[in-house]
Amino acid sequence: MTAPEPSADGASGVVRNRNRRPSSSVAAAESLLSSVESAAAGLERKVEDALLVLWDDLPAWRRDNAFILTGYRPDSNSYLGSLRSLAYLHNESVNIWSHLLGAAAFLVAAAVLRVVAPRYGAAAPADVLVFACFFAGAVACLGMSAAYHAISNHSPEVAKWGNKLDYSGIVLLIVGSYVPALYYGFYCHPGLMKFYLSTVSLSLARSCSLSLHIHTNTQTHTHTKLDKGNNANSPSPPFPPKKIVLLGLGCGAVSWVEFFRAPEWRTFRACMFVALGASGVVPVLHGAAVYGRAEMEARMSLSWVVLHGAMYILGAFLYALRWPERSSPGTFDIWGSSHQIFHFFVVAAAATHLYGMAKAFDYHHSARGSLCL
Repeated sequence: MTAPEPSADGASGVVRNRNRRPSSSVAAAESLLSSVESAAAGLERKVEDALLVLWDDLPAWRRDNAFILTGYRPDSNSYLGSLRSLAYLHNESVNIWSHLLGAAAFLVAAAVLRVVAPRYGAAAPADVLVFACFFAGAVACLGMSAAYHAISNHSPEVAKWGNKLDYSGIVLLIVGSYVPALYYGFYCHPGLMKFYLSTVSLSLARSCSLSLHIHTNTQTHTHTKLDKGNNANSPSPPFPPKKIVLLGLGCGAVSWVEFFRAPEWRTFRACMFVALGASGVVPVLHGAAVYGRAEMEARMSLSWVVLHGAMYILGAFLYALRWPERSSPGTFDIWGSSHQIFHFFVVAAAATHLYGMAKAFDYHHSARGSLCL
């Protein structure tokens, strides 16, 4: 006897059942995967929360901004432990990465401009030197800032030295930004160029001497092209160099002297650095008196120099005011605090200055800009 053949309805039922099983299995797997992902995300949040502490839990040496209430890392007492915090989100993450990536970007820009950019085919050693001063200042400032914010939870002693280096980096960036602007702005008056460059260099040297308590006699030598312009006919500078030097000394003091590092001196520290940056207005006004505003625009990209200075000042103003977090404590703990905004202004200002100096370079290597009448 032969087995009865299954009916068409029976066969189709088996097929339907077979088709439904994979569908239900997939749905179950997707549901399980979703549950696992949700549990993992929740566990990750709990782990991160366990790694963070509140303002009220901080020791006195770490209390700086009472309007930032959450997101603090615990004391690590370990460089490696502090560096591990780069892998998760906390209230220093933006401060670290904004300047760490900024430092890397300026390193890459220095290499690209030197090797790739066609404009550097006409560069003289002095051109390369003044741009190198700017890039060195930018990378040092941003790099030391990122390093300080990364290790600021290590210990009181490490945080103290890191903070001093952080402020010293600001001085390096300000001075490094001055160098190409003064070089191109007074290219046709070597006497004035050397005066302002040596004054700024002396200001930096005195600041570093105070900071490191090194009492040595130093001399500043500035190498410039002396084949252009008439040194004897250079107008006398209207601003005593001692005042710029005193600003440099003041910035060194607020960076390294313990008395000025207390939180209540925060606004004063910001004002000192703003004053050092604003001292660049003096040579700009002097240059405008010698050449005229339009000529200074061409020679040193005056509008870009002013814009970059305005960015620094606005960022420092918000930093000193602690806005916007003072208007809503706890809201800007992780994103958007005044310190973070200041960091982005610093990077944007440095990029703006670089663009302006590239334009000044192009002008001075053009047929018109190379003439000193």
